[in-house]
Amino acid sequence: MKRVGYTMAKMLLNLRHVPEDEVIEVLQLLNEHDIDHYQVPPSAFMISAGSIWIKHDQEFDQALELFNEFQSGRAQQAQQDWHQQKAQGTQPGLLDALRTNPGPMAAYITIAILIVLFLLTPVVQLFR
Repeated sequence: MKRVGYTMAKMLLNLRHVPEDEVIEVLQLLNEHDIDHYQVPPSAFMISAGSIWIKHDQEFDQALELFNEFQSGRAQQAQQDWHQQKAQGTQPGLLDALRTNPGPMAAYITIAILIVLFLLTPVVQLFR
């Protein structure tokens, strides 16, 4: 039996690795354009990170277009900020990361060295 006028919600954005400020801006954008939506919160053990859904199929294309424009603007702003920080010399580098997080950085460097050694061992033994 087919339902007349029934539409299924469509997911606009999976919230895994999405910063909180971006989620707030997307929700404000949808509210400004009167697009019916709802937000699914993350599950207890982060199996699902949460998402933003558009309630009506008819509004999904408009929401997707607005979201793509929003993402373009956000990406351009991030690139401008990065270039500005680089020009001013305030762009964080490897030494800054090592100073702020010495434990994880030492672990990453150790793992990288072990991987390189593991990969080069057969080549070195080949030339013995």
